[in-house]
Amino acid sequence: HAHRTAPPSPPMRVGVLGAGSIGCYVGILLRASSSSSSSSSSSSSIREGKGTQVTLLGRSTLLKAVESTPTLRATDIHGLDVKLAADEFLVTSDAKAMADCDVIIVCVKSVQTEAVAKQLAGVLQENGGEREKKRIVYSFQNGVRNGDILRKAFKALPNVLVAATVVNFNTVWLENNHFHTGTTPKTLFLEKVASFRGEEFLKLGTAFAKRLKISGFTVHEVCDIRPVQYGKLLVNLNNPINALSGIPIREMLSQQAYRLCVYITIREAMEVMKACKVKHVKIKIPAWAILILLRLPQWTFHIVINTVYKIDPKAKTSMLQDFERNRKTEINQLCGEIVQLGRDGGTPTPVNAKILELIKREEDQKNGNRKLSGETLLKEITAAGNIDKKKLRDISISSVAVGLFMCTVSLTGILFVWTSLTLLRSPRS
Repeated sequence: HAHRTAPPSPPMRVGVLGAGSIGCYVGILLRASSSSSSSSSSSSSIREGKGTQVTLLGRSTLLKAVESTPTLRATDIHGLDVKLAADEFLVTSDAKAMADCDVIIVCVKSVQTEAVAKQLAGVLQENGGEREKKRIVYSFQNGVRNGDILRKAFKALPNVLVAATVVNFNTVWLENNHFHTGTTPKTLFLEKVASFRGEEFLKLGTAFAKRLKISGFTVHEVCDIRPVQYGKLLVNLNNPINALSGIPIREMLSQQAYRLCVYITIREAMEVMKACKVKHVKIKIPAWAILILLRLPQWTFHIVINTVYKIDPKAKTSMLQDFERNRKTEINQLCGEIVQLGRDGGTPTPVNAKILELIKREEDQKNGNRKLSGETLLKEITAAGNIDKKKLRDISISSVAVGLFMCTVSLTGILFVWTSLTLLRSPRS
């Protein structure tokens, strides 16, 4: 009998809807995992895929950039450097290009989700030949409501499954189509595809998660994504402070006044979530640990930021990048979400309401200064939250307290070692 080999499985077709910093970065690494022509400093680990075709649907900005420089490059803080020719992708501004995709990653700003969802639903409905095709639409967006908006838009399409995702890394778009992530690890929390949705959806979701892992991402599939989204929301409350500072994240956090602004904003949000019984889970480090780090004195914080919690000097939040491009921000999905939670639960949110006001004011001032010093911003926030100088001093952990704690830890360690050596040297009966 002739030996029959199974035909090779067709490549997975992934569409990135809203190919900006995050979308292009993910798309480049997905494509590089199956491209023999990629120029990469991480050779074998990124070339184990079974074929991933990537369509980048973006603004005219992306199309002009690719026309000018026909390569796409992705790097990270650990030396990853992947470069692909632009013709490895389908780069377009036509939403109809999403029609034949197996997986669609939505990366548009939250303010655009509803309009984009309606447009995409129309494209998939009109696509007669592929209408019965099973697809998963992943929301790679900030905030906690985008998945709900997408599900509502695709309600009439039973063959389209929507899954939320939490993206826990930062990417900046540099010159010459260079996309750089300055935080590590590159973690994605994917809403797990439930088995009751059908075998085809389950296989597709599992295959996509596997391709992301092969491409170098740390992937966690979770059944309940909402607490993870709220945990990321707490971390993202750093974004408006960074946007108002007008400087990279590391430079901003190196100044105590800005750190206190972030601390006060997150603390208020945590109080509101507790009052409203909203669960949140840690993303990288627990929220309480973040609050302690933000309160540290200068010399201690610099030790931490240079050793334990490294941040690339080039890293900027997406909101600061929106300011730099004169675009509307996602402030309604960040501080606005906290203000709405407080309103629903009867808990005041003066600090987040003030930051919401400041960001909206800056959005309306095209080409404005958009740079508030740490002291100026802290003054605005403390006035809104009725935080006087004594309360502010109580928030900051003094250098003396940190010094005493470190001495206590050191003495305890010395005592433990001395006791252990004494016991080892003592004669046995």
